[in-house]
Formats: sequence, structure tokens, C-alpha cells
Amino acid sequence: MASRQSRRLLAAILSRRHSCVSRGSRCLATGGQGFWSRGSVPEENVRGKPYFSPPTTMAGLVLQGSSIGRYLPVRAFSWWSRSESSSKRNYDSGSQPDEVMGSVNAVPTGSHSDQREDLVHEMLGNSRVADRGLDVSSWENGNASEIQRELLSGRDFSAVGGEILENITNQSIGTSIWSILRLPADGVVAIVEGVHNVTGAPWWLTIVGSTLAFRAAIFPFTITYIKKSAQFASAMPLLPPFRPPPESGKTLAEQYRIFTKRRLELGVPSPFWTIAGFVQAPLFLYWIVALRGMAMAGHPGFDTGGVLWFSDLTVPVQGALGALFPTLVAVTYFINIQIAFRVVKPRNDVVAFFMKIYQWWLEAMTIPLFLMGFYLPQGVFMYWLTNNFFNLAQSVGLQNDSFRARFGLPLLSEMEKQRAKQQAQSTETENINPELLDLDGLLLAATQCVANDRDVEATNLLKFALEKYPDEPEAYNIYGMLHIKKRNWSEALEYYSLVMSKAQDDPPRITALMGAGIALFNQGKRREAVEVMKPLIDMNVPKEPVVRVKYLRALVTLSSAMSQEGLKEEALPLLERAAKLDSSINVYVKELKEELESTKK
Repeated sequence: MASRQSRRLLAAILSRRHSCVSRGSRCLATGGQGFWSRGSVPEENVRGKPYFSPPTTMAGLVLQGSSIGRYLPVRAFSWWSRSESSSKRNYDSGSQPDEVMGSVNAVPTGSHSDQREDLVHEMLGNSRVADRGLDVSSWENGNASEIQRELLSGRDFSAVGGEILENITNQSIGTSIWSILRLPADGVVAIVEGVHNVTGAPWWLTIVGSTLAFRAAIFPFTITYIKKSAQFASAMPLLPPFRPPPESGKTLAEQYRIFTKRRLELGVPSPFWTIAGFVQAPLFLYWIVALRGMAMAGHPGFDTGGVLWFSDLTVPVQGALGALFPTLVAVTYFINIQIAFRVVKPRNDVVAFFMKIYQWWLEAMTIPLFLMGFYLPQGVFMYWLTNNFFNLAQSVGLQNDSFRARFGLPLLSEMEKQRAKQQAQSTETENINPELLDLDGLLLAATQCVANDRDVEATNLLKFALEKYPDEPEAYNIYGMLHIKKRNWSEALEYYSLVMSKAQDDPPRITALMGAGIALFNQGKRREAVEVMKPLIDMNVPKEPVVRVKYLRALVTLSSAMSQEGLKEEALPLLERAAKLDSSINVYVKELKEELESTKK
């Protein structure tokens, strides 16, 4: 009883599946053998007309020996779609489709519940036949008695029913995803058809004109993408790194928030503009897919919409002149690659090596593209060649300074001068082998790079120093100096805070206290800046001349912050203390005394 109820439930679900004939599936018949076809073929009665040749088995389901009208779901595939024009050529000259098949539910006789149960029995039986490796003849000759007894002996249908429902669900999901992915291609078809209906131009000219109009429409996006990318590249030295600094304790997400905050403060475009140009790649593919689909489906007018030797846009290239299209595609593609990589100037040998490999790979793709051209409809080349020639003209224009100036793009000559200046500044550092330097040599070279605005080289030297000496506070001090110069106050404060927490000696602490005070003061936190630098008051005067100079500068910085915070009387003794060691500081002492006298009056 339970088995019968489960069969009825499964039959009801399958019946609902069969009732969808009028909403997307067509029921076709061939010599009394009816089956479904999910495609763009119109609903036609081709009974007795060999439009399709039903296979013996399809997807593991036997198509013969059916007891309910022999309707089974199948999926047909052909490289050339069965358009209305091409399908008529498959019929005999004396026969034409003249009637539409009725609903699949009208074919079987008997009660609907019995028919649905018969459908379940047949599908399960056919599946078992396929599993056992039996063909139709063996089934019809009675060799399947064992399987039949197994099926009719109360076998549980829940497992098999679950498999069938799972297959149906997977097919539905796959169809839905494909429908979503097809939307842009359908949009391309709508654009091309709209242009053709409005202009009345032949199809080859319609495709060429639509391509030019589309590329002209997205040209402003290309200009914006180039501008934003150049702005981001020029501002990179002013931005904190993407990755968190060593031993900072920050996660990648936290460091990216710091990077984004600083980028927005400086008005720097998003880094995603650097990869925005890749958006055009899927647009190109969707145009190819859409036009290929129109040609292979025998879109009305495509068979006579060409000109000269390519009058039929639905067929592949033919003859000696036909090879001209694939050849032009390959040649224009190769030239575009050469122009694109001509202006690429990698900054180091590693990047240059990978860029060369990438260029070789793109150049090698010329041969597959050339061969693929012989298998595409001629209508596709109306877009492909037009797009390639537009790219070629655009690339040549972007190599010209007059063209770039017209659209407000950075001039190539100025970019080349800036690149040469950076290379000249980094020549001295490039000749230094960091592995041959000790800690003092690395720190000195990094400091010189910071002073000469060679920030990239300074960062590389500091990274190397921290790899060899991970707890060296002076390396973090130089990192702080680098960010102070860039006016990245929050990042500088983080590095100086690391030094204050790690350093035990006075020399690195003096630099860190002064740097942290400057960073806080410029953030508007004057009181906190004074409190951070107050430990300088209790320090002894260093004996080393270089460290002593740093200490006196730190005292002057502290007294200046205290004076601007309204603590002029507390700041005066600090200045006088520093002036005893350096007479040049007496100038600041005199100014502060005058300010105090003016406030008392």
C-alpha cells in the first residue's frame, strides 16, 4: 500500500512535469515515436517525416516499448541549429508540416492516475534496463523477466524517485543559471535587431554600424579608466602599504581600512580602476555569442544579408576569399598586442620577466584564433573585424600626445621623463647588495633613500633589515619618518608606538617620542602630544654628538607644543636647558620670553 502511494505521489509530480509542454517543450513525433525537444524548433507535426531520427536509447532511458504514448524527455544537440529555413530542407519536397501536435496528456487512454503510474513503471524499468546493460531487443525478447519481477515485487521506489527528482531539479537549476548568463547576449540581439528595424540597412552593415556605435558609447569609460589608473599610480608613494607592516599586529582587513581612509583623504581613485579595462573582455564574448547564435539559428534575412563573396552570413567562410576573414582577425589581433606592450615599462626584472611570458602567451593565441575563424559563421566577422580595427585605431591614438591632451590624459613624454627621473634616483640603491650590508649600513642606506624621495627603495631596504633583525627599533623609526614625510600621521604614530614599547635605550626612544608627538599634534591632539613627549624631560643629556642633537631637537619640539597649548611658563625652562647646550636655541628663548611679557601686560 505504501509503495503504491509513493508511486502515485511520484506520478503526480511527473505529470506536472509533462504538463509543461505548452510552456517551453515541444512534443514532436517521428513515425509514431513521440518525444520532447527543448529547443527553438517550432511546434510542428512531423509524423512520418524524418526531421529527427529517434535513437534507441538516450540518457539511459529506452525510447521504444513505451506503453503510454512513448513520450520521454531527451535533449538534442547540433553544431548548426535547426532554423526554420534549414529544417524545411530536411523534408521531402512533397511534404510540409501542416498541423500542430496536441498536448501530451491527450494521447494516453484510461484514467489519469493509472497513466501516471504506468509512466513511473516505464521510466524505472527503462532505467534498470540501462543499468543492466540490456538493449531494447533483449527487453522485447523476454530476457528481462528477472528485472521485471524485481520491479513488480514491491521494490521501494523512494530511492529511484529521489534520483529522478534530483535530476529534474538539477536540470531546472542549470537551465535557470544559463538563462541568467544569456541575458547580456539577448540584449545584444535586441540592440542589433533594433538598429536593423530602424535603419533598414542590410545585416552586414547593421552589425558594423552597431559595433561602431557601441564602441563609441563605451569610449568615455576607456578614457576615465586610463585617467583613474594614472592618478592611482602617481599617488602610490603617498599611500600606506596594502599589507600590514611586520609585527604590527594588524590584520589584512584592518590595514586595508587604513589604506582606504588615507586614500579618501587624498582623493585618490580606487585601486579597482587598474583592472577596470578587463570589463571589456566579457562584452566582446557576449557579442560573439549573440551573433553566432543569430547566424546559426537562421535569423530572418541573415542568409541574404551579406555582400560580395560573403552574401550568406549563416555559413562559415568558404573558398580562397573566405580565408581573408580569419587572416585579418589574426593579423589585427597580433598588431594590437605589439602596440599594447610597446608602452609597458616594468620597474624591475621580475615584473619584466612575467610580462614577457604573458606577452608570449597572448601572441601564441594568434594561431588558435586563426583556426577557429574557419568554423564561425561569416556574420560573426562583421563584428569581430570591426571591433579589432577600432581597437587598433584607439591604440594608435593613445600613443599620440596630441590625442591624449585632447582628452585630458597624462602625456607620454611627461610620463617618460618621470620614469627616467625615478630610475636615475634609484641607480645608486640598485647597485647596493643588501645582503652585503650590516644593520648600520642598511639603516643608513634606507635613511638616504627617504631623504632623496626614493620611498620604494627605502621600503625594500627596511623590509630586508627587519627580516634579518626583527626587533630592531631604528628600522621602525625610519618607517615612521617615511610616513611623516608623506603626512600619514596615523601610520607614523603606529610605528613610533612600536618603538616606544620595544626600545630600552634612550637613542631610539628619543626619535620615537618626538615623532609620536609630531603625529599627534598634526592630528589636532595637542594635549596628548605634550603628554607623550614629557618623558624627554626626565632623560639625561646624551653624550654622543649625533644623539645629543636629536635630543635637543626633541626638547625644542616639546616646548613648542607646550607653548601652543598655553603652557608657556612650563616650556621656558626646557628651552633654556637646551640653549645651554646649543646657543642657536637662544633665539627661541627670546621669542618665548617676549610672548610671556606681552601676555602679562
